Amino acid sequence: MKEMVEDVSLYLTADEMELQPEKISTETLTNDIFNQLKHYYPDLLKRYRFTIQSPLPDCYFDPLLFRQVMTNLLSNAVKATRSVDHPQIQVTGQKKDGTVILAVKDNGIGIPLQNRERLFELFKSVHTRDRFPGTGAGLAIVKRIMERHEGSVSVESMGEGRGTTFTLRFPLP
Repeated sequence: MKEMVEDVSLYLTADEMELQPEKISTETLTNDIFNQLKHYYPDLLKRYRFTIQSPLPDCYFDPLLFRQVMTNLLSNAVKATRSVDHPQIQVTGQKKDGTVILAVKDNGIGIPLQNRERLFELFKSVHTRDRFPGTGAGLAIVKRIMERHEGSVSVESMGEGRGTTFTLRFPLP
């Protein structure tokens, strides 16, 4: 319940927060977040293959909000790959046409094609809570934070059991 209250609070205040953008190392922060997740899922993550296409591009973003975005995406990837024999999570990035593009890809349970539209809505989950625990607010928070930074988040999945890729796009200053 506490997690849900915190998620709702973050979602509701995301539009009003004063942004503190600064140059950040997306690679360093992404590694830090994954290392923190190891404490939440210690046994599970021993068998994971986590890769970062190095170097990830630096960007200008509020560091606390970037941490929130990547924590939500990486923890979702961990949850989505729990039942996979050889779980893999890959983070890639590039600069293209004045935009930073980061992608978080997993080989997990995927997203049913018919449910993609509601994926970024508050309290909407495309899987049961047994299969994918959480509040249903994480991706709505990601979307709202990305929009505050004049960016976007999109999803690609070939369907159930075929993995998922979340792509973040935001402008360079």
